[in-house]
Amino acid sequence: MRKRFFTTSSATFARGWFAAMELLVIVGFSASCKYPSHCEGVFCSIWPAALVFARPRTLPDTGQTTCATTAGAVISCAGTGQDAEYATPGAYILYETTLGNAVGEVLGSDLLWQKCSFGQTGNSCAGTALSTVTRTQAFAACSGVAIADRVWRLPSVREMHLLPYFGGATVAMPSSFFPNTASGTNVYHWTSTTVVASPANSYLFAQKFGFFASQSNALATDTFARCVAGPAQPTQDYVRLGVTEPSVRDNTTGLTWTVCALKTGGAADTSANCAGPAPANFTQTNALTFCESLVYGGFTDWRLPNVRELASLMDYTQSVNPTVNQTYFTANPSATVYWSSTNDISNAANAYIFDVSDGTSGTIARTASIGDVRCVRGPW
Repeated sequence: MRKRFFTTSSATFARGWFAAMELLVIVGFSASCKYPSHCEGVFCSIWPAALVFARPRTLPDTGQTTCATTAGAVISCAGTGQDAEYATPGAYILYETTLGNAVGEVLGSDLLWQKCSFGQTGNSCAGTALSTVTRTQAFAACSGVAIADRVWRLPSVREMHLLPYFGGATVAMPSSFFPNTASGTNVYHWTSTTVVASPANSYLFAQKFGFFASQSNALATDTFARCVAGPAQPTQDYVRLGVTEPSVRDNTTGLTWTVCALKTGGAADTSANCAGPAPANFTQTNALTFCESLVYGGFTDWRLPNVRELASLMDYTQSVNPTVNQTYFTANPSATVYWSSTNDISNAANAYIFDVSDGTSGTIARTASIGDVRCVRGPW
């Protein structure tokens, strides 16, 4: 169960904020207006689309439902701080549309995803997907898709972050919605996002493991294309909170982050511009414990972010590392990894990390003293 504890100083604000959000949700979902593009009836003539989206766009749940020891044995999630302890049942939901070879994503993104990879056909995605697609060919393939009278395109890396499901035997796009998807060890799907510091490279999604990597745009081995239609997803919208114990809220996701990485012993750095001692390298166990016990900014409900939440911190417009916003997250180490609370479901002795030097991700042994820690709370 998610912790939601407030100190007295923050309780009044929290109650007011919750009341406003509840009213918005009640009004927003009382009509047939799930998304602005689906808007019908009187509600939509009275309430503008901007108001409908005033609420944060909650990130999809990762889908994890089990917790484990560092040796991989399944244990109760209570008190672990691991991803599955904070799972929201049903929060990772895709729905099949009636628009042919397309799948809709229902968590506020208003995106339609192509069910099949480029080269496959039919409702069951028969055939073998073309696996020698360069990035240029991927762009051309998506612009040529004709489904549901939509404009199709290659997804950005931020959009692709929404899609992997981390709750199955292996990380994958759910086969019930994306049948016959290639899942070999080195299977990549292109994104439209160029590596700013290295324009000859772009980001790809490693299908089998849920990693994000960067490769040459000319790569044409085990590279696939899957297209998307819909509005571009919003970028980060940060606001700085607090003075003596500062934090940063992303109005896009509703998540609030500690400005600085934790220091030795799990202590929060409250110095100006994170000028305190250098961040410590923690094991994932340490990271989970320290975030769970953190009392900071008047709140006690801090936790280690899951892999999708951690991905939302990456700023792929940065031309230099680290790939986090330096205006709001000051003095970040340029060559470090950050722990997530999400275990590798195929090997629960490992957990997901993000490398802020280039915005890529991977897994590493949970017992390795290698990762920095930034805690999160919310969304609300």
